[in-house]
Amino acid sequence: MTTIWAVANQKGGVGKSTVTVNLAVVFGQRGLRTLVCDLDPQGNAADMLGLNVHGLPSLCDVFEGAASIADARIFDVEAGVDLVPAGDESRLSGVEQGLVNVPAREQWLSRMLAGQLDDYAHVILDCPPGLGQLTTNALVAADRVIAPVRLTDRNAVKGVNELVRSLLALREVGFAVAMPEVLGVAAEDRLLTVQSSRQQLQMLDLQMFGSEIPKTEAIANAGTEGRPIVLREPRHQGARAFVALADELAPALARSA
Repeated sequence: MTTIWAVANQKGGVGKSTVTVNLAVVFGQRGLRTLVCDLDPQGNAADMLGLNVHGLPSLCDVFEGAASIADARIFDVEAGVDLVPAGDESRLSGVEQGLVNVPAREQWLSRMLAGQLDDYAHVILDCPPGLGQLTTNALVAADRVIAPVRLTDRNAVKGVNELVRSLLALREVGFAVAMPEVLGVAAEDRLLTVQSSRQQLQMLDLQMFGSEIPKTEAIANAGTEGRPIVLREPRHQGARAFVALADELAPALARSA
């Protein structure tokens, strides 16, 4: 059985693509074939995997009816990991606008994924910042939602609140969407801001991962160089944090293996 994950937060710059790519690679290393579907017009997932996807089939082609999800896949970008690239930024922004006129628009991605996932234990949807049509489609399609939160941001909780409100609104119109599970990013125990953010998040009564992704230059450098930290420096504390996150998800992994 395939598990679909949406990595989402209303705020940008919280590490959604970093979490998506590194978690996918850890899944792949464990023999759990994983599809990354990049919904972000910036195309960060492909960049972090060191790929030049210009001119290749993409999610834009899927929307335009020129390709299926299967057609748009790039196989084995890393061992056990396939990628559907976002496509050109302006084209994908057009997809966002075009979805407004699609019947049952919230379920477009679910329809596109249907029948395409038999080869996968996991699908990870890397969402754009904001809560537009593409993010809504990801939330409706997902079995579970991971919400990375940059703990050093004094407004960290706001993005999660907005996400929760959007999910509750979807529930009100009949969609059985999952509430977000919060993942702390840029964690630094010595900072009062981080401690305050943790306390505020705990008050939201959401599931919070025990694992947190540390604040480290190595993670940022790895993404810039197109080599995820779990591959570039597998013994680094940042890489170990993503492995710990995958360990924390072990019950879900066992069900889908």
